[in-house]
Amino acid sequence: MRVGKPLLPEFAAWRYGARIRSRRWRAAGLTAAGLAATGVAMVGGTVLLAAGVAAVGLGIVPAAFSSLAWLDEKYTHDRVLTRVRDEDGHLRSLKLRHFARLEIAMAENQAGWKFRVAHETGMLELEGSEATRVAGHILAHINRSGGTPAQLGDAARRITALGDAERYIRHTSELRETRRYSRSIFWNDDVGVLGLTQTERLALEIAVHEDAERRMIRTELTALESAWRDAEEIAAISDTLMIVHRPE
Repeated sequence: MRVGKPLLPEFAAWRYGARIRSRRWRAAGLTAAGLAATGVAMVGGTVLLAAGVAAVGLGIVPAAFSSLAWLDEKYTHDRVLTRVRDEDGHLRSLKLRHFARLEIAMAENQAGWKFRVAHETGMLELEGSEATRVAGHILAHINRSGGTPAQLGDAARRITALGDAERYIRHTSELRETRRYSRSIFWNDDVGVLGLTQTERLALEIAVHEDAERRMIRTELTALESAWRDAEEIAAISDTLMIVHRPE
């Protein structure tokens, strides 16, 4: 039995395990439902064709499937996942078809990271709390198929190996650039969105959440420290006012 702060792999398994497993089961359920619907459609098409080609027409069934495929692709790629404001205050929609242009980049001060997202008319660079909010939302969708317990443990170990969440986030930017120059980003089937593998993207999602909490705690501690400093100054002033100066 070990007493003290849990290691990140253990903590991640406890904190994110149920969420990741539920995504995996949901994805499996949707896949099964889709296959069942396809099977029914195929059987239905066969029955209709057997009943009379003249009544249905040779082009109707293929056209119907083509229309359904087009509608599915249109809905999937044009679906708005989230909205962000640009530098001019305009609200921009981030759609699934923009995901191919997502990027994690290093901040100019080399101490943080930026999240580059595409929209209809250009690119946005998000930093700080807005970057973590949008990145967390988008990564949850990218990782919607979930992962196995082994992948979750591997993802947590990747973060631990680099020291902390922020270092891992910055490391993913370096990974993407390395793979881009070596062109493995194009021929390696395991590499997908953001130039990362599924496990690496899972680790990135965990790291973004951990980094967001670290930022929040740091902000709260800074505010608390400022409040303490103000209280000490007020107390010092009060002590000075209470000193009675006796005439000599």
